[in-house]
Amino acid sequence: MIQGIIIVAIFLFFAFLIFKNKMPTFLALMCMAILIAIVGGVPVTGEASIVTSILEEGATNMSASIMALIFGAWLGEIMMETGVTKDIIRRATELGGDKPILLSLVMNAAVILLFTAVTGLGATIMVGTLVLPILIAVGIHPAVAGAMFIFARAIGLMLNPAQWQLYMNAANIDIATIKPYAFIVMGVGIVGLLIFTFVEVKFRAKKAWAAPAPQQAEVASEKVSALALLMPFIPFPLILIFEWPIVPALMVACTYGALVTSGKGTIRVLAKTGPAAVKTAAPSIMIMVAIGMIIVCVQNPQVSEAMNGLMSAIMPSGRIAYIIFFIVLAPLCLYRGPFNMWGLGSGVLGLMIASNILPAPAIVAAFLACHIFLLACDPTNSHHVWAADYLKIEVFDLTKKSFLYLWAVAAVCILIFSGIAF
Repeated sequence: MIQGIIIVAIFLFFAFLIFKNKMPTFLALMCMAILIAIVGGVPVTGEASIVTSILEEGATNMSASIMALIFGAWLGEIMMETGVTKDIIRRATELGGDKPILLSLVMNAAVILLFTAVTGLGATIMVGTLVLPILIAVGIHPAVAGAMFIFARAIGLMLNPAQWQLYMNAANIDIATIKPYAFIVMGVGIVGLLIFTFVEVKFRAKKAWAAPAPQQAEVASEKVSALALLMPFIPFPLILIFEWPIVPALMVACTYGALVTSGKGTIRVLAKTGPAAVKTAAPSIMIMVAIGMIIVCVQNPQVSEAMNGLMSAIMPSGRIAYIIFFIVLAPLCLYRGPFNMWGLGSGVLGLMIASNILPAPAIVAAFLACHIFLLACDPTNSHHVWAADYLKIEVFDLTKKSFLYLWAVAAVCILIFSGIAF
C-alpha cells in the first residue's frame, strides 16, 4: 500500500510541474517513468529492468507513431510550401464568413463520423491538417480549435470497435455489455462538445488572424489547382479501402502534392520540405519518446502489483461511494494514471473487478466515462502532442482549455451509470 501511495504522489508531483510549466513535458515524463519504476521494485539493470526495458525499449515503443508524425509533418510542410494550406484557408474564410459556430458544428460532425471508423495518429494528422486550418481561418483561437477537434475525435472513438476491444479483453466482457455504456458516453460527450463550442467559440472567441500583413494577404489570395486541393484527401482511400499502412499512404500524398504543384520542381520541393518536417516534428518526437517510457513503466507487472494494496484499501462500496469515488478521482485518468487503460488503469481495472466489491459492469462503465476524458484531455496522448506542435502552442494549453468540460462529461456519465449498473 505504501508503494501505491508513493507512486500516486510521484504522478501528482510531476503532473503539477507540467501544469505550472516548471518542467518540460518530456523531461517530467522521463523522470516519472524512472521514479515510479524504482518505487515499484523494478531492478535497475539486467533483464526486464529500468535500463533495458523502460529506457531502451520504452524509447522506441512509439516508433510507429513517430514515423507517422514525421511523414504527416512532411505532408504539412509541402502543403505550406506550395500554397495549398493558404488556399484552403482562403476558401474556408470565404465560405465561413462570420459564421464560425456553423462551420464548427459541421467540422465537429465530420470528425465524429470519421473517427467512428478510423483511429491512430496517422488518421488524426490527416484529418487535423484539413480541419484545423479551416477552423482557425474563421477566427477561432488555435487552442480552442485544437481542443474542439480532439474533443470531437474522442466522441467518435467511443463508437470505434477498436476501443471496445480494449475493455472486452481487460474485463472479460462481451460487446453486448459494453455497447450501451459507450452510446451513453457518446451522447453525453456530444452535449458537452456543443456546450464547449458555443461557450468557447461564440462567447470567448478571439480573432486569431484579425490583421494579416499585406504580404500574407497577397499570398493567401493566390489560388492553387483543384488537383492540388486533393492532397490532404489522398491517404484516406489508400488506408480505408486498400488497407495500406499509414506511412506509405502519407508518402504517396507527399509525392502527389509535390508533383501536381511543382512539376519539374518536384525533387526540389521534396528535398527542401523533408528535413524541415523532421525539424518541425522534433519537439513532438522527444515527448513521444518519453511517453513510450512511461507506457512501458506503468504496464510493468511489478508496478501494477505495487498498486494492489492501495486499490484494495480505497475501493468504494455502494452507489453513493461509487459516485463520489469516480467523480472526484476521474482526473487520475490523465498522465497514464490509475484510470487510464493505456497506463496504470490496465492493471487497476482487473484488480477492481477481482475484488468483487462493485459489480463488474459498474466498474467498466466508470472507466468508460474516464476514457473520453483521457482521449480528449490527456497531454501525454500522441495526438495532443501533434496538435499542439501543429498549432504552435504548448501541449498543456489544449488540456487546460477542455479540462472542466471533460470532467463534467465524465461526472454526468458516472451519475447515469450509478442508476443503471447496480
